[in-house]
Amino acid sequence: GTEVRHLFLAGKLLDPVETIHENLAYTETIEFPEIRAFFEQWSGADVLDRLGERYEDHMASIFRHDSLEANRFLLAGRQSSTLVPVDVPCTFVVATDDSCTTGYADRYADWRSFVAELDLQELDGGGHFFTRTRPEQVAGLVARTLGRYT
Repeated sequence: GTEVRHLFLAGKLLDPVETIHENLAYTETIEFPEIRAFFEQWSGADVLDRLGERYEDHMASIFRHDSLEANRFLLAGRQSSTLVPVDVPCTFVVATDDSCTTGYADRYADWRSFVAELDLQELDGGGHFFTRTRPEQVAGLVARTLGRYT
């Protein structure tokens, strides 16, 4: 019952169908040490080292679940011949130094199969977790964008 005025997509490029299939197969078997390594590579932080063994299996289970569900959703959308793009303005937000979004200037437009109207906004640095490392910039971007609707 809530009107959506704008959608923000943050730092996620769409993979080709073949890559999504590979991701699904890999995610079925991924274990905590690999998840920890990915997180450290993306964020530069080693906070998962301090989780403790008790939580590692739980964290791996959560990661697998979320990754599988997201990839299944994206795969269905990429393969659909009847997908109707969401008719809500959308902004793709990316940090210029995010190693997970290399080539974003050419690839962000792939989201047009999911959304009808798409804009690109670049943050000067901040890495993959720019909502944490650049919260003021992100909040300002959201406020300016949503200010157009008032």
